[in-house]
Amino acid sequence: MIWYKHVLWFVVFFLFLLESSLIPWLVPSAAVELNLTFAAQFAFVLILYIAIYLNRHMALAMALVFGFMHDLIFYGHVLGAYTFGMSLVTYVISMLLRDSHVSWYVGIGSIGLGLLSFDFLVYGLYRLFQITSVTPWWHFVHAALPSLLLNLCFTSALYYPVIRIFARIERYVAPDESDAYPTGNP
Repeated sequence: MIWYKHVLWFVVFFLFLLESSLIPWLVPSAAVELNLTFAAQFAFVLILYIAIYLNRHMALAMALVFGFMHDLIFYGHVLGAYTFGMSLVTYVISMLLRDSHVSWYVGIGSIGLGLLSFDFLVYGLYRLFQITSVTPWWHFVHAALPSLLLNLCFTSALYYPVIRIFARIERYVAPDESDAYPTGNP
């Protein structure tokens, strides 16, 4: 059964809609006065969870699709920056952690590193094509750090429910050990 793949696609799509519709209403006015930018990337957080703990191929497909949707819907200045950034970061994070047992602090730390590297990758592309002229330090303090803190709070709140659901999915979908590793003579 591949029912869980359809459910995960729907949940990531719901988070994509949530980050673009609800979060701008929740940003306090004091943050706007201080020129702080909060970019909620909840769908990308779940994509990184899927890449680390469940299925890196499905996560890479999700990163391509939702990165392209982000480029089209929000009309980024460079078409393909989010698609490239989300796909590259998802691939690198999933390949770094593919053969290891990932504990909670390594998982949350790697998601935080992925979010920060994605943010600076998009900033670097914008700087390369001369779309932005802010310094890297200003971008880090006013855009990357507030976004990272918001997304890490979401990541921490989502950790245990996601891990429990992924464990159920693996137990349901994974083949029995006796079928995967037959014993005896052929």
